[in-house]
Amino acid sequence: MAKLADNLATLGLIFLGLVLMVTPLALWVAWTESLFLAVLATGVTAGVLYCLLVGFEKPADPARSETSDDLRLGDVPDRYIEELQGLHPFIHHHRASGGPKLRRAMDHMKRYLYGAPERRR
Repeated sequence: MAKLADNLATLGLIFLGLVLMVTPLALWVAWTESLFLAVLATGVTAGVLYCLLVGFEKPADPARSETSDDLRLGDVPDRYIEELQGLHPFIHHHRASGGPKLRRAMDHMKRYLYGAPERRR
């Protein structure tokens, strides 16, 4: 029963979101005052219902394999910071090749940020 209620809440939020999405366009093309007011009332009602219904939606569970602790890198080691600060004045990025110092520093940083977790030391 709880899964059915959660699915209905999700479908309701999707439908109300679509109504809210097309409301500005419908207001723009409304050719009479009464149609404009009807579209405006529909949009306001959809917005209020969306705000009420979003409180009943079950939050998504984080993936079991990816916890926030697994994704956290920690502080960038001081040697990488010193290497980047040693490029001052930072004029190397204007060259087409970037210069050997900049390429070396960026390669080290890329290996740290995107490398295997066991190699981040």
